Amino acid sequence: MIPYAVVLVLFIWLAFDYFMAVPWPPTLIGQWFPMLKAIPSV
Repeated sequence: MIPYAVVLVLFIWLAFDYFMAVPWPPTLIGQWFPMLKAIPSV
């Protein structure tokens, strides 16, 4: 069950971030910890 969930999350991330180039909205983690903004998805 866990491997299926991991594969599904990776597929969704790849599909929306790379293939369709949908911009991700800013996250609360990125606002709380500005140093994490170096990571593109945070």
